Amino acid sequence: MNVGADNIAVSGYDLLSYFEAQAEPGDKNFAAQYQGATYLFSTAAHLASFEAEPARFLPAYGGYCAYGATMGKQLPIDPEVYEVVSGRLYLLLNRATKKIWQHNQSLNIRSAEQLLLTIDPPR
Repeated sequence: MNVGADNIAVSGYDLLSYFEAQAEPGDKNFAAQYQGATYLFSTAAHLASFEAEPARFLPAYGGYCAYGATMGKQLPIDPEVYEVVSGRLYLLLNRATKKIWQHNQSLNIRSAEQLLLTIDPPR
């Protein structure tokens, strides 16, 4: 999981805000622990939704850059550069990387998923 030195995931941004098409920083007053990381939310309602169904909101590839995942790399992200595709959150390194990733978005998603299967096959 892509976390900072303080163990906060997604650079402290509210995961649910991405699904509302506006990336917002979270608030330490609305924090949840999940799989060893701390997630911050901007409202109590967002926190409650996450706690009810955390896997639904987690970013792809452990919160690392989606384009980097196509190359097997764990690249950092800019928390304000993202895409939600078919209900899944993809975070990206920067705006230039997002343009490249979007150019062949479906292929990039399939490539990253296939690469992950070769690295960590299902048991």
